[in-house]
Amino acid sequence: MRRRSAIGPPMTLRNMHRPLTGRIRLCHQQFGENLMQTIFNNPNILVPFIIWAMVWKGLALWRAARLKQVGWYIALIIINTLGIFEIIYLTATRKKYKETHGCVP
Repeated sequence: MRRRSAIGPPMTLRNMHRPLTGRIRLCHQQFGENLMQTIFNNPNILVPFIIWAMVWKGLALWRAARLKQVGWYIALIIINTLGIFEIIYLTATRKKYKETHGCVP
């Protein structure tokens, strides 16, 4: 008795006991590649991501410059995480900035 699998070689009685991890990993790799292709090929999805990242990066770079934190400034320029690293930096330096400049933008 042979059954066809959607992904991978045909299933037989001999190989039914084998784990599906290789097949699942292949499925996730294909999903990730297709998702990235969709994002990069569709400007309606890509442009908002770029704007989001640029806004957070600008705010974080501005704060690092105002606090004269050269190391953080360089790290913020180099590391690109779609705003996640920048949001963490802004949250971590909020108290220090408020003490130094009196207000938090």
